[in-house]
Amino acid sequence: MKAAKTPGPEHLVMREVPPAVALEELGAHPIYRGNPKKPAISFMVNVAWGNEYLDSMLDTFDKHQVKTTFFLDGSWVKRNPE
Repeated sequence: MKAAKTPGPEHLVMREVPPAVALEELGAHPIYRGNPKKPAISFMVNVAWGNEYLDSMLDTFDKHQVKTTFFLDGSWVKRNPE
């Protein structure tokens, strides 16, 4: 890409490398620590319960500029269509 006057995606060479251990081999275990060389996090909130904590959670996320993904349970959505 350095030699190309107008580099683009056609200059990329990618090769998928399968992992040494498949995800299915690991079993169901919580992940407590990720790759220390990748400073990233994904935060998910599963909303299947009541609303008593949502306002304070949203305020905290806003205050600290935390981006989250909310998964809304169908029964919760039926009770809270708004």
